[in-house]
Amino acid sequence: SFAGKNACYYGWGTYFARDTGYSESYAQAPDGDIRSMLACRVLAGEYTKGYLYNPELTKDQIRASGKPPEELGIVPPIRLKKTQTPYDSTTNGKGGGTPDMFVTYHDSQAYAEYIVDF
Repeated sequence: SFAGKNACYYGWGTYFARDTGYSESYAQAPDGDIRSMLACRVLAGEYTKGYLYNPELTKDQIRASGKPPEELGIVPPIRLKKTQTPYDSTTNGKGGGTPDMFVTYHDSQAYAEYIVDF
């Protein structure tokens, strides 16, 4: 899983931007010339705003906090309490009705369709 490899601000998952402009600053070229990004199909499913995640917390600190994992951004929040069904993904909660980015928690929720060089 690629979850949590870089940023974990809205959850410990894999981040996907709605627009290329959001991702452009993250696309770095090893030689400083041509940058690349992946254009992906993402199955966001049912989503909600993510909790802010502190990647510096140790496992012991997480246990000691007494907070459930969904409030720490490790897993998505619970959507249906009766069945303990979580949301499929989280977002930054911005974008005038449609979020700017999505955080998925399972690698099977996305696949790369194109490599874009620029």
